[in-house]
Parts: sequence; structure tokens; C-alpha cells
Amino acid sequence: MKTFRFAKPRSGSDVAFIVEDPATHSVSGKVYSSDELYPLSSDRYYTNLPNLFVDVLDLIDGNDPEFVGEQVDPKIGRAPTITLHSLARRAQRAAADGSGKAQRFQDAKNLWNVMETHVLKTVVTPEADPIVDVRKSQNWRKNQPFAATPANPQAWYVTDVFSRSNPLKNPIEVYRGLGAIFDALMEELDDLAAADLTAMKSGITDNLCFPAYSRVAEVLNDSNMLVFHSDASFAGWIRESAAAKENLDSSTPALVHVSSPQTKIPGDVPASERVDLGSGSPVKLTVSNLANRLSPRA
Repeated sequence: MKTFRFAKPRSGSDVAFIVEDPATHSVSGKVYSSDELYPLSSDRYYTNLPNLFVDVLDLIDGNDPEFVGEQVDPKIGRAPTITLHSLARRAQRAAADGSGKAQRFQDAKNLWNVMETHVLKTVVTPEADPIVDVRKSQNWRKNQPFAATPANPQAWYVTDVFSRSNPLKNPIEVYRGLGAIFDALMEELDDLAAADLTAMKSGITDNLCFPAYSRVAEVLNDSNMLVFHSDASFAGWIRESAAAKENLDSSTPALVHVSSPQTKIPGDVPASERVDLGSGSPVKLTVSNLANRLSPRA
């Protein structure tokens, strides 16, 4: 999954859209002039003129903008950064500058919300199959098909399933959404690692740039991390695994983390009400208890 950022020279109104491909270590970029930073010109949709916000959504949708592959001036890459959120606010002001043009650019007034809604439709995937084939040649460090897929902010992330010396007594770690991961890990990390985690969080909150699943597995330090996109699929897996005695027993403890009200991640839904847990977890309970809270038996 390609990541992106924005750089703004100290003078002038141009903004550089910089795209990095971790798979090839390549860096591409394009400099957008003020008329390509919104509002859209009236013929933008007919002549396919460049526009930073449209190109951002193209990239998030998996379609590389035309400039990807083109080299960027290193000096531009070192310019001060600006966030997508700030650019959207600038566009909002431009659409209401008193010039009489605001009527033409009504969508600019709600640009950030429009972009967030579009991105969340891509990354929030409640109907997707759980990601449970994560061992041997399919783990998050080797050939995992979903390694570069943007992470679902609402998913259940489960670690330590396969690495416990006592599957009956040692707990699995469970995180409800990306917000819970940020909350749980932030206090445990040294300053350098905490700064890296903060940068990942800001990538979401400021640029709508969600980390890939492989990056989440790296942060959680588990190349066999499991991912469940819905309460029902997670509960079903618990029951099936416990019944078959596959790394779980019905009395196996689960250490469950949910996000606190202070954590603001686009698309994240705190699990406190759904699983009857207070924010500021972790809470320890058996996996069978957790499954019954997630999806009560009929």
C-alpha cells in the first residue's frame, strides 16, 4: 500500500503531493498550483485537469494518479509539511471568500466530511471474510494476500493465539479497532516507538491515510495476527476453535482492549457498549464469555 504526505514551500501557494511505495522504496511527486487545490474549475470534469483532492481519492481507491512514477525534486520533499485536513479547510475558506463564486463550489464547504465518508466506504468492510490464514507462508511477513490492504478501523485484532506456552491459561490479546491499539501501546513504548505510533495515528486523523494490515501486525509484534471484521465472525471463530481445542479452550482468558473516549479515529466505534466493557480497558474474561457478549446464542 502506498503512503502519501504533502509538502508546502515556505513561499508561494503551491503544494506537493508526495507518494511513497514501501514495496519498491520509490518516491513520486507532483506539485499542484493554487488552481489545482480547489475550488474545482468549471471544466475540471470535462478536461480531466489535475486536482489534488481527486488524485488523493484515486490513490486511496487503488488507482495511481498519472504522476506516480515521476521523480520529485528532493528540495520539495524536505519542505514543511501540511495536512490534508488543513488543505480541506483552506478549500472551505476559498469557497466562501465573498467573491460570488461560492454558489459554484458548494461541495467545498463540506470537503473534509465528503472525503472521510468516501475513504471509510473503502476501509470499513463489515461483510469481509475474517483473515485467519496467517501462518507459515501466509503470515504478515511472507506473502499474506492482505498485507498491503488498508486496515479496517472497526475490526477486531487478535494476537498471541499461536505463541502461548499454555493455551489453557495464557491469555490471547484482543483489540477492538485501531483506536484500541493506539491506546494500549502508547504507554508501553519508548519515546522513538511512541513517536512512530503517533505519526501513524496522525496519518489517519490528518490525512485519512490508513496503515496497511502488515504495518498493524508489525506494531503489535505478531506476524500471525488475526483480523475479524464483525462481532459475529469473531464469536463464531472462538466457538469453533474452542470446540475443536485448536489453540483455545472455552476457559482460555482474553485480555480485551477497547478505545477510550479521548481517542478519535475516523471510522472507529468504541466497543464499550457492545461488549459491556468500560472504556480504559483492558478487561480479562474467558473467550466463551467474550463470544456470548459479542453474539449471544439464540
